[in-house]
Amino acid sequence: MATQHNIYLFNKAIMFITLGIQISVLLIPVWLVVLGIGYAMKQKKQRVATTR
Repeated sequence: MATQHNIYLFNKAIMFITLGIQISVLLIPVWLVVLGIGYAMKQKKQRVATTR
């Protein structure tokens, strides 16, 4: 498990160093939050629809 985590961090470090994709690496957490909010809103809407 620790090895997989180290490989993941190494890959992200290499991606961050690469000039063309630095912004992409920085925006990954933001994008995941946006997706999470959209998913939560969708789930809430579906729950409201099924209780009616």
